Amino acid sequence: MSVAGISSVDFSSAAASTQLTRRQQQDNIGRQLEEALKNGDLAGAEKAFQQLSASGASSTGFINNPTLRAEFNAVGQDIQNGNLAQAQSDMQTFNTQLLHNDAQNAIRQYKSGDTAAFQQALATLKGDYWAVYGETPTNSDLRSLVDPSSTSGQTPSTGVNIQA
Repeated sequence: MSVAGISSVDFSSAAASTQLTRRQQQDNIGRQLEEALKNGDLAGAEKAFQQLSASGASSTGFINNPTLRAEFNAVGQDIQNGNLAQAQSDMQTFNTQLLHNDAQNAIRQYKSGDTAAFQQALATLKGDYWAVYGETPTNSDLRSLVDPSSTSGQTPSTGVNIQA
């Protein structure tokens, strides 16, 4: 029995796949939170928020920025207090900042020349965009996030204005 093929296995990509799967799960829960808030379902929003928090998103996960974490926690507090309008408003603020951070990270990775890191950053941006808007971003949507001037003076469809 030969074991020669084992040395060629890239374990780092296997770990990235596991992480991506976790991120996809978090994106799905984030989408549920968005829908619940949109539909005025505080019980559903609370359940989704708790699931997202339990997934590690707010401690070691994608919400690793203190400002994002504070905005995310404000959404949870609003939901717990039964303040739907404020939860919706705070969620919009959180989403704007999340997509801004994602786009800035993609720009950094692109400029660094690290193709794998750029592809991962782009996948994160696309996943978060889907979680926020419930649709896959078009190339135009992504360009408007990364470079608002690419929309010929139009406001990006996401409402996010990012300076590259």
